Amino acid sequence: MKILQFVFFLLFVSNALGGNSKVLAKEMKLCSEIHQSWMNSTLEITRQTPGYSAPVAARTFSYFSIGMYESSVELLSNNQSLSGQLSDWNRNTWKSDDDQLSFPLIANEVNHILTRYFYINMPPASSEKVKSLYLNWKLKLQKKVRKKSKWKSLEYAEKLAAEIINWSKGDGADNCWNKNFPKDFQEKMCLGCWTKTLPGFERALQPFWGQNRTMLPSNTAQCNDLKPMPFSSDANSDFYQENLKIVDFYKNLTIEHKTIAKYWDDSPGVSGTPVGHLYSIALQLSSSQKLSLALELQSYVLLGIAMNDAVIESWRLKYEFSAIRPISYIQQYIDPKFNTAIPTPPFPEFPSGHSFQSGAGSEILKFIFSDTLSFSDFTNVKRTDIEGKQRSFTNFTAMSEEMSMSRFYGGIHYDYTLLQSLIFGRKIGRNTLSQIQFQKP
Repeated sequence: MKILQFVFFLLFVSNALGGNSKVLAKEMKLCSEIHQSWMNSTLEITRQTPGYSAPVAARTFSYFSIGMYESSVELLSNNQSLSGQLSDWNRNTWKSDDDQLSFPLIANEVNHILTRYFYINMPPASSEKVKSLYLNWKLKLQKKVRKKSKWKSLEYAEKLAAEIINWSKGDGADNCWNKNFPKDFQEKMCLGCWTKTLPGFERALQPFWGQNRTMLPSNTAQCNDLKPMPFSSDANSDFYQENLKIVDFYKNLTIEHKTIAKYWDDSPGVSGTPVGHLYSIALQLSSSQKLSLALELQSYVLLGIAMNDAVIESWRLKYEFSAIRPISYIQQYIDPKFNTAIPTPPFPEFPSGHSFQSGAGSEILKFIFSDTLSFSDFTNVKRTDIEGKQRSFTNFTAMSEEMSMSRFYGGIHYDYTLLQSLIFGRKIGRNTLSQIQFQKP
């Protein structure tokens, strides 16, 4: 009899564990679907929200991704929080042992709160879509959650989201979407210094961005050796020859060169800026490669940290060196009729923010998916202002090189700048990978 009772006990335990395993798998699948739907929404809203320049977008994607990860990390038994690993991020909201929480409900709530905060300027049509997305998930999820669990979960989500928002307010860029072109910035004055350019002669974009807090302080140290080419108007100088290289190239500029320049232009309102473009690729591949919830969220977090810091560092150096743009130099010293294939953005030339981001971002994508993966990018297939076809790449290194070189084809960066910027962007990406620990010790 005792043997029979023991057998029944083992069967009960086995069934219970098997049931728990199925419930856990279902929760993780739901969380993945929720996060993907919110990431898709974020990509769309970034294109539509006023004030979402490249620095602003990079910052928001970093906090949004960290919010996604932190909202689900206690569901992932092998993973740990980023608390204590990032500048000033020390989390206080945790699950109690007796709490019965719904992590899908938490994921939806945190994503919604962060979206409402970081995209406070979103248009009414976008706001309605956000409301619909939120309510659709909430109504679906809470049907299967007990009342006590529901309110505990929502309380947990609200506290966690508030922590992330309060943390973001200390980085020096709070409300940054309304501060893109500060009137109190004084441009440097010298022959080789940046000055306002065609087409709009706009004031400097986010000139104080380089003073912001990076996610990883060690990322700043990666860029100490980066220096621009010395300015010179002498026709025999290296700097003059860099400009002449652009002029000579433009004599035979092909349709393909223009296509690449416009494909990677990633201006505000077009593709979510460079960070949005790379997140779009990550989202596409997360789905097609069927990443686990843990790896999917890690990819978002690593992209966010690396690209946020890459933008801060490139902007710091841009305004430190205040390098003249090709259109200004070429029109003054070589060809007054010269024009570019894409508009010159309103900030100094060196280093290249695009190349910093492509270098940093591609290192993350290589780590997650490997650099042997050939893939196609469908980010721009719905665009009608350019040739909206997919572009295919043999690996992420090739993609990053094209993304960087597109700025030379566009006529807005020097070849020297792009080569150096890509190298240092990759350093930030690799350093980010070395610093962040997702697995529990």
